[in-house]
Amino acid sequence: MHSTLPAPMEMWNGAVPFFVPLRHFAKELPTPEQFLDYTARTLAGAAPEEFVRNALDSGHAILLIDGVDELPSGRRGEVRDWLRELTNSYEKCRYVITARQAAIDGGWLNDMSFLSLQPWRYCSYDAISSGTSPGTPSASAVGSRS
Repeated sequence: MHSTLPAPMEMWNGAVPFFVPLRHFAKELPTPEQFLDYTARTLAGAAPEEFVRNALDSGHAILLIDGVDELPSGRRGEVRDWLRELTNSYEKCRYVITARQAAIDGGWLNDMSFLSLQPWRYCSYDAISSGTSPGTPSASAVGSRS
């Protein structure tokens, strides 16, 4: 995969994104083998064996975990344990974890060495590519680890 994103976003060049919408995992959190089911459902069956795990392990993956707040608050500990297991198993992978600001305590991942907590805003493609993000705050990127 080749891409040429501008300097503020060049760390994303060549990355393989895996989108994990937690609202679809109300009963059980997904295994890496299930990540493709929501990222590229039509390609999931054709992916080489261990494709997802290899991408996670090599550092070429970005795991976009969305909607921590959409699971019952009683499951946050389970989500934290699942995230700890993922980040310990795949240390080179990049993680972006999102939740609505009002629904999540901003410090619930403090013990996991995430690099930063950033406000998440609705923004346009132009704003993203220029490195700015105007708009009204709507959610919070709970953690990002690279």
